[in-house]
Amino acid sequence: MSRKKTSILITALAIIVLCSIGAAIYFSSSNNKSEVGTKKEDTEAFGYQALKINGKYISADIFTEERNKFFEKWSRNAEMLYKTDEERNDMLLDEIIKRLVIEDYVNTKADVKVTKTEVDDYIKKYIELAYASQGGVKAYMEGKGFKSEEEVFKNTEFYLKRLKFFSGIAVKYGISIPDSEFEEKYLKHKQDSTFATGKRIHISSKERGETEALKLANEIYSKLKNGEDFTALAKEKSEDEESKSSGGIMENLSGGIYSKEFDNAVFNSSPGTLIQPVKNMAGYDIVYLEKITTSYHPKDEYKNILLMQKFGESEKLNIWLEEVKKSYTIEITDPTFKAYRQFKSNDMKGAAASYEAAFKKTKFETFLQKASECYKNLGDWDKVIDLNDEGMDRTPENVQYYINKAEALYKKQQTDDAKELMEEAEKKASDNIYFKQLILQMYKNLGLKEDADRMEKEITSK
Repeated sequence: MSRKKTSILITALAIIVLCSIGAAIYFSSSNNKSEVGTKKEDTEAFGYQALKINGKYISADIFTEERNKFFEKWSRNAEMLYKTDEERNDMLLDEIIKRLVIEDYVNTKADVKVTKTEVDDYIKKYIELAYASQGGVKAYMEGKGFKSEEEVFKNTEFYLKRLKFFSGIAVKYGISIPDSEFEEKYLKHKQDSTFATGKRIHISSKERGETEALKLANEIYSKLKNGEDFTALAKEKSEDEESKSSGGIMENLSGGIYSKEFDNAVFNSSPGTLIQPVKNMAGYDIVYLEKITTSYHPKDEYKNILLMQKFGESEKLNIWLEEVKKSYTIEITDPTFKAYRQFKSNDMKGAAASYEAAFKKTKFETFLQKASECYKNLGDWDKVIDLNDEGMDRTPENVQYYINKAEALYKKQQTDDAKELMEEAEKKASDNIYFKQLILQMYKNLGLKEDADRMEKEITSK
């Protein structure tokens, strides 16, 4: 991709990121038989009937959409690799709840109004212009997955509501932008949101040196001043492959892509100016400036954008959100999501029941093992025995089930049965050091020093 096109995309993305929060909240009735038209519900879909807000299920589409965003955000984070699926899904659930509560609050409870004129003006100035060279709003729709201009309108309307509301809340929560910081960021914002269109010819100094390059550039500049055709000269003389093949076309180029000398010369000139050779990277450019367009925000509006961003990145957003969530009824209805949340809040009884339900729903043995852990913490050794019996029936080679059941038997004073089970565990462990370490640790936990010493010798002798 060319540097020019890259600059346009970067600027466009900066705008899109600010206005891409969806306005719609996808609630589905708990007794709905289908979603859209005659399309049947996918009851196996990730997040299907997993969460209720104010008595209504959240669509599985939201879970899929947010999971994709979550993956994009964290896929390169090393710490995330060490988290369990439960921990990652719990983080995802928080993001989904945050999104939906904010959307609903801003749309229905916040005292903010946005007019149709405000939305239309925003789309025209900040979306159409950013995508002008790629097809305008239609290109934006394709890139963001919108199916209609009405969706674009609603999305933008919500963004503007959000901007008005959170910039005001930010101030109330003590968020501010120091003047020096604001001026620096606003200058950069103006640079990124100012676009030059025209033609350019590039003369390289890599092979011929600075002096010769400037001399040739001046000769071309003189020819252009005398009326020679810019397109023809660009195709003949330009040593930048893109400008050479296009006849020098320079479209919607933002600042910061080329040299400071280039930016100063181009963005401080008037449309219709033939700019004399200016230093640019390894060489010189001759530019004919046709027009300058801008899409930067007024200062007060840009300050509100920064306030909203700073508030959103601060802990104060979570403080506000926790208070707001008190006015919503939030129910986690899928045991695969619910169990971990109960476990980490030390609700072992609830977590045990949810893990059992999750195991019955999915048949994933991880949930069976977690249920056993919860019942162990509760001291319900009969349940520990029952669950690990089921685990042994399903996966006889998993030594962990034997160890867990043996511990429960010891706790119930059935020591002979427990020792017999530990012996069986040792046989199944064979030369597997990991399983042997588990057996060793259990012997230590149970205070069986003689067996622990024997097992330790076996491990160290390997």
